[in-house]
Amino acid sequence: MAVHGPSSAWSFHTDTSYPPTPPVLRPQAEESGDDVALSLPPPRWPGDVSLTAAIAGRVSCRRFSGAALTLDEVSAVLDAAYRGQCDLNGSGVDQNLAPRPVPSAGARYPLEIHLIVSSVAGLESCTHRYLPSRHCLVRTGGLISPEAVGDLFLGQPYLTTASALAVVTATLGPSLARYGDRGYRYVLLEAGHIAQNLNLASSALRLGSLNLGGFWDQSLSQVLGLAEQVPLYGVALGRASTTDTQEIRQPVGGWP
Repeated sequence: MAVHGPSSAWSFHTDTSYPPTPPVLRPQAEESGDDVALSLPPPRWPGDVSLTAAIAGRVSCRRFSGAALTLDEVSAVLDAAYRGQCDLNGSGVDQNLAPRPVPSAGARYPLEIHLIVSSVAGLESCTHRYLPSRHCLVRTGGLISPEAVGDLFLGQPYLTTASALAVVTATLGPSLARYGDRGYRYVLLEAGHIAQNLNLASSALRLGSLNLGGFWDQSLSQVLGLAEQVPLYGVALGRASTTDTQEIRQPVGGWP
C-alpha cells in the first residue's frame, strides 16, 4: 500500500495496525456483478422515537438474533450515517460541498462506508460499497461466512449472528495533503461522527449495534478490496435477541 502523506501520521497508523497473522481471506465475486448499483429505498423512520430516546437506547449489543434486516432499515441507517443530502454532480459545484450529516475538516470527506452483509432481505450476502451521493450500494466482493467475519475482528464470536457489518474506511491523502500530520486526527474524528450516527440510527429503528476498533488490518483491507484506503472502524448491525439492557451487553456464554 502506498504511503499517504507525511511520515509520522502514516507511521503511527501502521505501528498501531495488527499484523496479518491469520490467513488472508479472499472472497470471490462474479465479474458481472461488481459494478451494478442497487438503489436504496427512501429512508423511513418510526414516528414515535425522539432523539432523546435514541440516545438513551444506545447500548453495545453482543446478543444478535441472526434475523434478517430489511432493505428499508439498511437504507435508513446509511442515510443517517453519511448520505449527501443532494447530488451536485454535473452542476459545477464541488460534490464535497453537498450537505452531509457529519462535519469534515476542509470539506474533504475522506471516508467511505463498506458493508459486509450476512442477512439482509433483498440484498446479496457479500461485500458492498455505499455511494452516498446516489444513495446506492455497489457490490465489491463475494460471500464471507459469519465465522470468517468474526475472525476478521479478532475472533469475536458474537459477530457471527450480526446481520451486517459497516466498515468506515479512509483515503488519507486529501486530509494529510492539506493539514499535514494533524489531518490524521481530523480523519479519526470524522470516523467517530459516522459511527455515532450509525449507533443512533440503529437505536431509533430498535436495532442492535456494536462498535469495533479491533481487526486484522491487512486481511480486512483485502476482503473489502481496498487499494488506496485503510479501514478505521467497524459497527456490527442486527436485531437484538433481548431487550434487557444489562443482558444485551454480555456475550452468550460469558466473555471469551
